[in-house]
Amino acid sequence: MKKRYSEEQIITAIKEHEAGAKVDDICRRLGISSGTFYNWRSTYVYRASPPNDAMLRERLKKLAARHSSYGYLFLHALLKKDKFAVNRKRTYLIYGEEGLQVPRRQGYLSRVGVGN
Repeated sequence: MKKRYSEEQIITAIKEHEAGAKVDDICRRLGISSGTFYNWRSTYVYRASPPNDAMLRERLKKLAARHSSYGYLFLHALLKKDKFAVNRKRTYLIYGEEGLQVPRRQGYLSRVGVGN
């Protein structure tokens, strides 16, 4: 299937929108739906880099060193107390990346044939 619009045309339309043109006007001129425009925008717009977590990582490491037997949920609560606005899932991701996970406890082994 041949593409109807080139990448240059798509990027030009996105830049028009960033300059202040209304989506409806751009879509009407190009003969596309607004959904198509937003699909283009999500495909061709440079996505922002992940937030700089240096301070958050350092604080999480310090808390994990001080409270070594607790998991990420407890540390997340401490981060919230320290006014770090971070999602619980983000805390878990950083917690795993930094290798701060507490080893899981081993279960008890039952011995077969002993004690009758």
